[in-house]
Amino acid sequence: MRSKLGEILLAQGAVTEEALRTALAGQKTRSRPLGAILIEQGACDELTIHRALAKQARLPFVDLDGKTPPSRLTERLAGNSAWELEALPVAEKDGRVIVAVTDPEKAVISDTLGFLLDAPVALAISSPTSLRAALERAYGPPAGTGSKEAETEVENHEESPVVRLVHRMFDEAVERRSSDIHIEPFATKVQIRYRIDGDLVVAGEHPIDLHAPLISHVKVNSGLDIAEKRKPQDGRIEHRAAGRELDVRVSVVPTNHGESVVMRLLDREANLLSLEDLGMTPTALSWFRDVIDRPNGIFLVTGPTGSGKTTTLYAALQTLNRSDRKILTVEDPVEYRIKGINQVQVAPRIGLDFSKVLKSFLRQAPNIVLVGEIRDRETAEVAIQASLTGHLVFSTVHTNDAPSAATRLLDMGVPPFLVATSLQGVLAQRLVRRLCKACKVEEEATPLERQMLKLPPGSKLFHARGCGECSRSGYRGRLGAFEWLGMSEKLRESLFQSADGGAFVAEARRGESWTPLRTDVEEKVRAGQTTIQELLRVTSMKADDVVPDDDEEGEAPPAEPPASPAA
Repeated sequence: MRSKLGEILLAQGAVTEEALRTALAGQKTRSRPLGAILIEQGACDELTIHRALAKQARLPFVDLDGKTPPSRLTERLAGNSAWELEALPVAEKDGRVIVAVTDPEKAVISDTLGFLLDAPVALAISSPTSLRAALERAYGPPAGTGSKEAETEVENHEESPVVRLVHRMFDEAVERRSSDIHIEPFATKVQIRYRIDGDLVVAGEHPIDLHAPLISHVKVNSGLDIAEKRKPQDGRIEHRAAGRELDVRVSVVPTNHGESVVMRLLDREANLLSLEDLGMTPTALSWFRDVIDRPNGIFLVTGPTGSGKTTTLYAALQTLNRSDRKILTVEDPVEYRIKGINQVQVAPRIGLDFSKVLKSFLRQAPNIVLVGEIRDRETAEVAIQASLTGHLVFSTVHTNDAPSAATRLLDMGVPPFLVATSLQGVLAQRLVRRLCKACKVEEEATPLERQMLKLPPGSKLFHARGCGECSRSGYRGRLGAFEWLGMSEKLRESLFQSADGGAFVAEARRGESWTPLRTDVEEKVRAGQTTIQELLRVTSMKADDVVPDDDEEGEAPPAEPPASPAA
């Protein structure tokens, strides 16, 4: 059985029937291309084989023997990328860049080359020997392979297209006020998404061939093991983008199509807010100031990941930060550095966990202590003991509302009398999208809005419209939505006597010491800061729960794009 390549060579008189039969027989026992076997046998030369391969693939052939392509073309492709892909731009024709390769099957890399060259690409075939010689004349000898290439790419980042892509991602993400960059591999593409005001937005898609060099670059810069692709890894990058110094937290997780990367962008200066900037109503701000001004006790902030708990606590620390106070924090990780405050990052691998650092803190005679998160009974008990011995302790827990924070400590095994004695207050929070000031419009409230907010007929509310300032979303930025719980004597007694915390939660929700999240968001809707859609998104309330009057049935709030939960 003859191959098409063999038929072409026979028709050209480049090989004999006997040589071709011998090569085909050898191909059955060796996983080698027919052309390579013919060259090894001396039956045909390399140049003739690759001319025939070009004819078979219906691609042009280019002879690079002794030739160097113009620098205006070779400068558009980084040397390490050219060597890795074994590809060389040699000419331009009809708006396309002609790129020489040695194997017709490399047509699959044309998309990658098109991206790297920022131009449409057409492939041509060349012999391996002449192509390697031309590559060396154009770029110098290869720098190595594998992980060494990734390191060389970082060292020569100014000329690397992959690094230019990463820099562009950072710049664009900062300009669009993104909090996270997501790099997600799929079967045929790499998807880039930004999280803007809590919602994920697709920013671009690239050929899957870019995934490996892109991930290698990120991992090298964040100090991760680029050879480890089976386990999750966490790292950190310090990067300057769009005139800002960023602290980038990198998380790498293996998926079925390759490693997925999420980079959280922390801009220390931009995110250090004052109490007034958090979005608290006057009532909430007055309560919050009263709690954090107390000399001792424990104060908890609760909410899901990405709800702004750390930002709220840092705002409190900035308010309390004076020269006559010693403030210590233990965090995982230290997200923002505050002048005048001693901050410690936990290191579990060497046994430096929250509880051990907190115990050592007490020998440092602090006035105020911040524990990044209470995760276990030991940390909770040490934090509570610190609050009972004259220290003001701030920390976070993960619960759905403020009353459940106290029961979370009970679930960890902390005795009820310790929680009842030490707890001063709990602040639960979410983030809601802020109406764009440039395009929000004041209109008559819909019947359903009036029902939900108990507004009289003819009332007006601000609605989202969309403009260039807010990328047509109608929202720009976010603000906090809060619920808070103060500890009255009645609540302390209920907590002290509660075996499972259920009675305490019920008593807290009946009493005047608790202000629910819905109340706070409703006030922000009336003030024109956000919309009824955000109220529905962050609370358990549903539009179906509100029964309209008979003459108002069938009407609904203004249609808006569905919003994903803030993260």
